[in-house]
Amino acid sequence: MQISELASRTGVSLRSLRYYEAKGLLSAQRLENGYRSYGEEDVDRVHLIQQFLNMGLTTDQIYQSGLHRLPGTGENFVELIGGCLPAALSFYEQKLVEMEQKIEILNQAKTKLSQVVATLRNRAVSTFSAQ
Repeated sequence: MQISELASRTGVSLRSLRYYEAKGLLSAQRLENGYRSYGEEDVDRVHLIQQFLNMGLTTDQIYQSGLHRLPGTGENFVELIGGCLPAALSFYEQKLVEMEQKIEILNQAKTKLSQVVATLRNRAVSTFSAQ
């Protein structure tokens, strides 16, 4: 399949797919006309890369760990990680701590923003009531 079909089937932009290829996470065969050609397994590989990115890993971390070469799909994602990389536990624990810290920062920002919205609503009601 061509890169446009891979993008369509995975929901990942052409630019991102080219970036994954440049980073060594994805490889395509080149046809005689220079077009990239991908196989069915690349659909699963792109989904796997997306899962790692959503967990907070960088493309460099994915490449260096070899995670992008894991077979299978997201259906057995946890088993793949647990079976292939038990030594990575501390890395994933650290990622989890970082994610929890980001969530806490966002929750604090949400609370402050809610207070601002409430204050503005009260002032708006007071202003319109006074008129």
